[in-house]
Amino acid sequence: MKPLNLKGVLVADRPVCKVAVLDDDALFLKFLAARLWQVAQFDVVECSTDTELTDAVANGDVDCVLLDYDLGLNNGIAVSERLRSFHANPPPIILITGGGSERTAVKAFRSGFADYCSKRNLNIQELVTSIREAIARRREERAQSEQVLELKRMLEIDEETGLHSTRYISRSLDELTSARGGAEFAVALVELSNLPEIVRLVGHAMANTVMHTLAGRIKQSLRGTDVAGRYDTNTMILLLKDARSQSEVEADGRQLAEILASPVKIGRSTIHPRTIVGAALYPQVAETPDEIVFACREAIEEAQREGAVCALARKSERPVEAAADSIKPVSVAPPAASEDGVQLNVSVAPPAAPAMAAGAAASEPQAADADLAAERRGERRQRVLKRAKVMVPERGYLVDCVVRNLSPNGARLRFDAYFAPPEKFVLEIIGTGERRNAELRWQIGNEIGVELV
Repeated sequence: MKPLNLKGVLVADRPVCKVAVLDDDALFLKFLAARLWQVAQFDVVECSTDTELTDAVANGDVDCVLLDYDLGLNNGIAVSERLRSFHANPPPIILITGGGSERTAVKAFRSGFADYCSKRNLNIQELVTSIREAIARRREERAQSEQVLELKRMLEIDEETGLHSTRYISRSLDELTSARGGAEFAVALVELSNLPEIVRLVGHAMANTVMHTLAGRIKQSLRGTDVAGRYDTNTMILLLKDARSQSEVEADGRQLAEILASPVKIGRSTIHPRTIVGAALYPQVAETPDEIVFACREAIEEAQREGAVCALARKSERPVEAAADSIKPVSVAPPAASEDGVQLNVSVAPPAAPAMAAGAAASEPQAADADLAAERRGERRQRVLKRAKVMVPERGYLVDCVVRNLSPNGARLRFDAYFAPPEKFVLEIIGTGERRNAELRWQIGNEIGVELV
């Protein structure tokens, strides 16, 4: 007999749900897998180690996870914390235990488990009901999240930081440089330079929390008509619209650097963000959006060389084409855990005492940037800020994006929200009408690197 889905509709050649089970008792693991298939036709992925479980969830088709509490030298709560550090949105997790103490149940619910059940006198039908209800709740949560995400896209809000999207910032910067008639304003880039280190220590989920916290601090520091937005993976951008003198921008930069240097506490973990602020004045230093952003990048490089946390750009003769962005996926190591499964205090070393560099000059990318390097390119890319569209004619859709850098043979693109592009598509640069065939080479979050063919 073919299995039924949650609505009682026949499903051809596919189980209703796929459940991953981690238990160090091989006999119980086999017994539970057989009973879940017999009663509900659940497809069970049997895991004997947390590594096997992480790999199973990484495949993306696991609907629910069952974790044994007592795993010898490890426990289910510690494994769940580790799983969440690797996956920002893992499937619902149900804890199963042989002890069945009230204390363990409370600890499980406080740790975010969807449900809890005891192995003693295990009622398989009740377990099946718990699994189905957990999956149904997760599907409802995802549907609501998609609605919120769509609203954020309409409002041009970056989902990870809560700041304005790259597209909004790009358009605002175009309007400022084309309509201000020479009136002064300033642009500042804020780079979280130790983001790769944070990801390696505590995982992507907590690293995103750090970025969101820093974004909140930036929003609180804004005044008047100032605007803040997401620039790229580890960088945020501020448009300081009110006319400012050099001394005012320097003072604002120092103050912002001091605010962002405060440790970020997440549960029992303490993260010390290492942020660098690079600012540039319009029209004294640069006259186009690309030149302004490039000048801010140069200021950040100067601050890195001087051991400072803030720098104000000065007029540079170096062409914009001389700089190249590069990025690669960051390897993730499991976070430290205590014997009872609670993550230990993780402290990323704080930066040196705040200082203000004298100004920005030409430089090669720093070693910190090399830590993010991913591609071995045949030519340097020009930093740009151009709107574009990803076109997939056979699927009948268009997706807006921003070109971060560009060369004859490659480009780096950023989307307002996470987007899973196909391996091949057409890239159209808005305003030029140019269309190029593109092939996906890498992806990190909302950014991708493509080869133009």
